[in-house]
Amino acid sequence: MRRSLAAIPFVLLLLQAVTFAAEKPAKKDLAKQIQAIVRQPGFSRAHWGIDVVDLETGKAIYALNSDHLFLPASNAKLLATSAALALAGPEYRFHTTIETTGTIDANGRLLGDLLIVGRGDPNISGRVMPYQLKTERVSPHTQVLEELADKVAQKGIKLVDGDLIGDDSYYAPERYGEGWAHDDLQWIDGAPVSALTFNDNVLFLKIQPGEKAGEKALVTVDPQTNYYELDNRILTTAAGTARKVGIHRDSGSYKVILWGSIPLDDTGINEAIAVEDPAEFTAQIFRSLLEKRGITVTGKTRTKHGELAQFFDQPQAPVPAGLAIAPSAPPPLVLAEHVSLPLIEDVRVTNKTSQNLHAELDLRLIGQLKGTGGSFEGGAAALKQFLLRAGLKANEFFVLDG
Repeated sequence: MRRSLAAIPFVLLLLQAVTFAAEKPAKKDLAKQIQAIVRQPGFSRAHWGIDVVDLETGKAIYALNSDHLFLPASNAKLLATSAALALAGPEYRFHTTIETTGTIDANGRLLGDLLIVGRGDPNISGRVMPYQLKTERVSPHTQVLEELADKVAQKGIKLVDGDLIGDDSYYAPERYGEGWAHDDLQWIDGAPVSALTFNDNVLFLKIQPGEKAGEKALVTVDPQTNYYELDNRILTTAAGTARKVGIHRDSGSYKVILWGSIPLDDTGINEAIAVEDPAEFTAQIFRSLLEKRGITVTGKTRTKHGELAQFFDQPQAPVPAGLAIAPSAPPPLVLAEHVSLPLIEDVRVTNKTSQNLHAELDLRLIGQLKGTGGSFEGGAAALKQFLLRAGLKANEFFVLDG
């Protein structure tokens, strides 16, 4: 992962070195072996935090800075996913719905807006589930959205006289975590967080050489969409030359600039580019799927994001005496629904592939379910409560993201 820190490889190297030093090292010699590794000149500027405990007796074998706080990098996912399994349960399932508060007439005309409502499902994509040893994706990545569009068509709807809305208001409108590096935000590792997530909130770019030297490279996107403007400046060069390709998108921009060169005999490059607004992206894709099924949407494609204040405890003002309370709006009509696989299946994906976005969605989930709010702050509060109940002390950890 691009955001992992250098401390983790050092720890792995240490474990490997200790493992290979002897097939079954004596416990009394383990401390000497570790000291011999960490005192090597190449590690003179490294910061170590080590705590080795005998599982049989519970006694400490070796410790170095064991009471210090370190940036755990992707090991933080173990905390977020453990809390999700404990608080939501391994059988928890996400529900994504197509809804409307409008009415459908006898001619198949929907009078009102159509909403695709996300509630944190991380696997509306072409990912093969259950996960087996490696990530596999099959086209179309839109298969879940296709099924939802089919269900809408089966309701007899032929025209939506209103807007198509991507609704991710189930979680707070906080796309990025505090301290995330700006140069990560255009890649899959820094994909924005949203309750309406599709295709890991990325577009797959495939870059291949043109038919002859001097021509522009061929750039295609999957799934097919015009969500981004592609400014392709990559030229095809002679076979045997070096490949040098750059890709850049400014945060907030819908223009992706590609430049450099790719040799004629190159097999091609595949990159995953993060989208700017996942709810907007999903709504645009879903609108195109409806149109392929002969369903016309007369209005705009837009989004519905939650107000940040709703994810924090707000004091309720008393209702003045004699003031009538307006009746609540009737529940929306659900036209289609997708129910995810159990949460445990995604925990395997998150931890085995170190999937940043999915860990962040777990953090929002526990905040939402525990009543602390589907936000960074709410999720961190729920995770803190979980870790304290698990036996950790408040000064032994600090949670910033998933």
